[in-house]
Amino acid sequence: MVLFADLREEDFELIHAPIDDLAFAAGQPRVRMGDAATSLYTLRAGMIKLVRHTVDGCQRIVRVLRPGDVVGLEAL
Repeated sequence: MVLFADLREEDFELIHAPIDDLAFAAGQPRVRMGDAATSLYTLRAGMIKLVRHTVDGCQRIVRVLRPGDVVGLEAL
């Protein structure tokens, strides 16, 4: 309930929007740092690796998401 405490009545219409089943190829970026959060995802299968690129070009793994994890809460 706390997650939705600040929503207005018209906001609930957006939550009840149709849910799409999407599939992405391994290694295909979904969001890049600096992109606006526009969608909320629930991971059903596979894994997502969240990485941050360092100034020297290396990748640092920030988190690994597994089925059941939610991605994009910033979009709310």
